[in-house]
Amino acid sequence: MAHNMGVRHRRVHAVEAALAIGLALAGCTSDGSADLEDRAADNARKYLAAVEQPPDHGWSLLSAEAQHAWESREAYRSVAGAADWTAFEVQVVDGLVCHDGTTCSVCLEVTSPTEAIPLFLRASPRLEDGIALKSGLDCGNATIGVYLAPEPWSQGGLMVTPKP
Repeated sequence: MAHNMGVRHRRVHAVEAALAIGLALAGCTSDGSADLEDRAADNARKYLAAVEQPPDHGWSLLSAEAQHAWESREAYRSVAGAADWTAFEVQVVDGLVCHDGTTCSVCLEVTSPTEAIPLFLRASPRLEDGIALKSGLDCGNATIGVYLAPEPWSQGGLMVTPKP
């Protein structure tokens, strides 16, 4: 078990490093690809609609890296299934930033209090591994990271990882 936790810990740090790089680029403008922007926003909408719904809770919409960061599918589903969704309100809004053609920060409007965002969905400081509340955005009041896999054989999706 200790070995597995070490592997999981390294995976989380690898995902955190990749997300930190993407966040460092968040001040950049989009690469201008309407197709990428549409795909990223659509992925975010699908995930936010599915995350409350059992049995999958949006697991199948997570990126491969995010899935690997969780101990297991069951661990993710257990956390998502135990969340209180009654006061959580969020929607994807127009505007987003796509970096390097694979990583996008999709703009959200969170209308519920911060406390209503389930803990596993809240981003870590300086990372886009969940919903990151931000002031001064040109769109909405939060972002969520979406990885668009450049190769057909790799799995893109939302970047929601376990929090330490």
